[in-house]
Amino acid sequence: MDMRTNAVYYGEPMKLHNKTDRKNNFLIQDKLRYMLADSPFDWIYWIDTNRKLSYMSESCKRITGYARDAFFKNPKLLSTLTHPVDRRLMSDHMKKCLKNKEVAVIRYRILDRNGREHLIEHLCHKVYDIEGNWIGRRISNRDITEVMKLNKAVIEATEKASLYLDIASSMIVVIKKDQTIDTINKKACDILGYPQRWLMGKNWFDLCIPKSDRKKVKAVFKRIIHGKLEPVKSFENLIQTRDGEQKRIAWNNSYVRDSDGDIIATISSGQDITEQSRMEQLRKASLQNKTAIINYINDAIIVFDKKGMIVDINPAFERVTGYNRSELIDKNIFDIASRVIKSSQIKACARNFTSALLGKPVDTSETTIISKAGLEIPVLYTFSYIHDENLGLVITSMVDISQYKKSRK
Repeated sequence: MDMRTNAVYYGEPMKLHNKTDRKNNFLIQDKLRYMLADSPFDWIYWIDTNRKLSYMSESCKRITGYARDAFFKNPKLLSTLTHPVDRRLMSDHMKKCLKNKEVAVIRYRILDRNGREHLIEHLCHKVYDIEGNWIGRRISNRDITEVMKLNKAVIEATEKASLYLDIASSMIVVIKKDQTIDTINKKACDILGYPQRWLMGKNWFDLCIPKSDRKKVKAVFKRIIHGKLEPVKSFENLIQTRDGEQKRIAWNNSYVRDSDGDIIATISSGQDITEQSRMEQLRKASLQNKTAIINYINDAIIVFDKKGMIVDINPAFERVTGYNRSELIDKNIFDIASRVIKSSQIKACARNFTSALLGKPVDTSETTIISKAGLEIPVLYTFSYIHDENLGLVITSMVDISQYKKSRK
């Protein structure tokens, strides 16, 4: 940019040359410069070498509330508008500017005509005529109040988002299109055993997915990121920690799109279910062992978990009641009690079940169960609580005494 330009003063253009053959040309150029100086959105003014105001753009009124005539009538208005806290700053700045040829930029505050505060970005530089003579400084003031408010809001929102990520109880990972980690929260770092700064920008799959699963998981990711496959909202897979331990994570997945609607990243939140998964495997193994035993017992057996959910029945129970496994498994004892137990005896059975669950001994009792066909079948039953480190079960053993009662009669 050519800084050697004619100065434009408020009112008539300043004529810097007296040569007749160029006079008209300069007048046209001065008028053009005057129009251009008055058009910008920024508040522009010029100060001559004696620190006297020589030009003020019309934008001053939009920012300060004062028309430009007011600045010429009151030479101290520029200083008066400056926020009291920033007046020393501006005074020092102007003194330095008169000695310095470099472009100078500072930020300071003003109070407009109505007392509202504005944050101003102030840029000034020396101006020379075409002969190279210094003729003053050109100042451009931009009101950045709203911009800074927006920036502050964005920063606060970003900080809040970062805080929320770090206090989240789930792992949160954002993986970019190139398979690198864009965002990862503290919980994920703690589980993986890596510091956050070390993980950023690393390939998620090469670092955190076991080698045996890596190829398969990468292939699925590529299909998702290219829009060929909807992300599986709920998914479980193994991850590998820094010390080589494998953990099972239950993920909820989505993706991030850019302004054009293209997928640019996936975002996943995950829960470490390693221990739950291990317990479930042990529970199933334990149930399988117990099932193998109770299937050979002649007594009718029904097995409940701690919540009263039916987890198993044996063939003898099916023969006595007429119900098959699929009709009763995963049903709650209290939901089916009215169907399989005589109504007058439900409360007594419930008390015995609760006692067994609390580890109290339960005496053998008599009750009447209702078969699927509606027959009333007298039985002797007892509840037993079985506890080990993996699970707790309440086992109900029943003996059909209908034949015994008939023989007594």
